[in-house]
Amino acid sequence: MSIHRHLPRPAVALRLPAPLSILAALVLICLPMLFGVRLHAQPRLECSAEAPAIVADIANLRYLPMPIPVTLTVHNRGTALAHPVTATIVFDADLALAGDDAPDHFSKSVDPPGLFPTQIGKVQWMLRHPPSMTERSYTIRMFVHAPGADTVSCETTLIIPPLDTPLLSPRDYAPDKLQFDEATDSYVPNPFTLRLTCMNHSSMPATDVTGTLILPPNVELADPGDSLTKHFSPSTLHHWRIGDPVPELTWQVRWVPRLRVEKTPEFRFLVTGTYMDSLRLDTVEVRSHTRVPGLQPYFGGCMRIPDSLGLREDGTDVTPNPFTVRYPLRNISHIAGGLRRVYISFPPDGLNLNPASPWPMNRILDEVVEPGDSVVFEWQIDVTNRITRRRVLIQVTVINDEGNPILCEDWLPIAAVSVTDVRDEASPLAFRLSAPYPNPFHSTSTLEFRLTRAAPVTIVISDALSREVRRLLDAAPHAPGRHSIRFDARGLAPGLYHCMLSDGKRTARRSMILLP
Repeated sequence: MSIHRHLPRPAVALRLPAPLSILAALVLICLPMLFGVRLHAQPRLECSAEAPAIVADIANLRYLPMPIPVTLTVHNRGTALAHPVTATIVFDADLALAGDDAPDHFSKSVDPPGLFPTQIGKVQWMLRHPPSMTERSYTIRMFVHAPGADTVSCETTLIIPPLDTPLLSPRDYAPDKLQFDEATDSYVPNPFTLRLTCMNHSSMPATDVTGTLILPPNVELADPGDSLTKHFSPSTLHHWRIGDPVPELTWQVRWVPRLRVEKTPEFRFLVTGTYMDSLRLDTVEVRSHTRVPGLQPYFGGCMRIPDSLGLREDGTDVTPNPFTVRYPLRNISHIAGGLRRVYISFPPDGLNLNPASPWPMNRILDEVVEPGDSVVFEWQIDVTNRITRRRVLIQVTVINDEGNPILCEDWLPIAAVSVTDVRDEASPLAFRLSAPYPNPFHSTSTLEFRLTRAAPVTIVISDALSREVRRLLDAAPHAPGRHSIRFDARGLAPGLYHCMLSDGKRTARRSMILLP
């Protein structure tokens, strides 16, 4: 069906053979010029569009013809040459250009591109349409352009008949994510269940319907004897209606490795079948994903150094001298971790590494520490005596295989060398909060502190934003000496926390890391 839009035709239309038509057009153009008569000559275009009747080939699941030719005919009804003549096609989104016209040759030149008066040109596009279960109707419009002529348009209707075949609609289900359970030292759920359902939304039955699971890397069948391809039950799927049972297939699979980075394995399911006894349906694919969190290695340890270096009885040296720095580092996670470097630092004024020290100041490592295993670092440090009290910071840094530092530090008071050890109870050197142990920790850690005088003690735990989350002691009276308190972090989110010790006049702070 086509619709023509054009201006009214002249009262007389003379149809001549093509050569004579061209000659007549030249005469019409040249005669007025010979006799000195000026006429206003211009092209005037008319067009018509044509689309074929489409037939549904059910047996071969296709349309005939396909691709679909749509033809535009252009007629120059004016008195002047139209050149160049171009045309543009416009249609709905379900249609698409095909063949040499794909993907975007919507505008093309008319053949021939120049039309003399009374001359006719043509242009054709090839279209395609996907299979449709219902009849579809489209209006296809064409626009014709030429310099000096008005743009004209015409349209035609294209009917796409229904191509009724089984329409399989599968859906797949997988867990959104796995969790790592510290208590069982495994992912949960693992193994886990994958489900595949399928419905037929067509009136034609599909027979021998199967589902196939394609496993991603790092995933295996929980039962090696299980099949990746299974038949639905029943294997013939009729038109599904609301309330009907939905056929389902299941597989039990297992995530195998423990990786440091999060992975998102993709599960692919392929569903196919037959119809009309022997014709194969196109395979339908659906996919789902499951997030598997990465496991990071965590190391915990507490540096062991003397509480202080006091004077020997003769007052000529501090003891112990040299002193030992011992740092046992334990893998407290569920995945192996590597260590690449370790170094110790302390003030160079008055402290030196003993030549007999088991470890140097700085050492490259190639250690892989399995979960639960430890590596011990140990140094011997010589002290040069001073006549003033000192409080030096000892730091040990270990670099893991991802380039991240594991830092441990502690302060060491060193007595002045004199015959008599003068003790100043008000000195801040004697007020001390030791490093928490263990740190990092999972649920509990021990805090040790020392007082040189009786005082009300307050210990507050705050988060990384300095918001108080626990108050372990609140102005509780304590006698001079060493004390310890247990910090139970259950109920708190993993992260960085700060501990503040106060005796009403002085404060001390330590940081700690709560692991998941």
